[in-house]
Amino acid sequence: MAEVLEKVYGQTLDVLVREKIWKPSGCEHPAFWGKDTEGGDFKAFCCFYATARDFGHMASLYSDSGKWNGRQLVPRILASEHYPALLKDHDKLQQALRLLLRLMELDGKPVYHCRGYHGEYGCCAA
Repeated sequence: MAEVLEKVYGQTLDVLVREKIWKPSGCEHPAFWGKDTEGGDFKAFCCFYATARDFGHMASLYSDSGKWNGRQLVPRILASEHYPALLKDHDKLQQALRLLLRLMELDGKPVYHCRGYHGEYGCCAA
């Protein structure tokens, strides 16, 4: 899908996300995407590096069905679609969402969150 988007928009995945989602949703710091090899393709399925605060912005975006300040940045269907995944966190199964988010339950309530490589979190109540 990343290659299709890059071809359609004529921009790399990192530029597309930065211009269409990251900046408009109020994220404050640069984010980085891992590549499969040096000079290779972006790993669109993982390996997105950002601050916990900015990941919290992404969780808020999802909790409002892809809207930020009333503006639809991510199509509602992508912001609400999830699929079962064997993601364990504190011995509990979670559900994975598209675009780097997870859905977990905390005190009986759904919570969107992003989990960093070193254990950092950004989260928002669903």
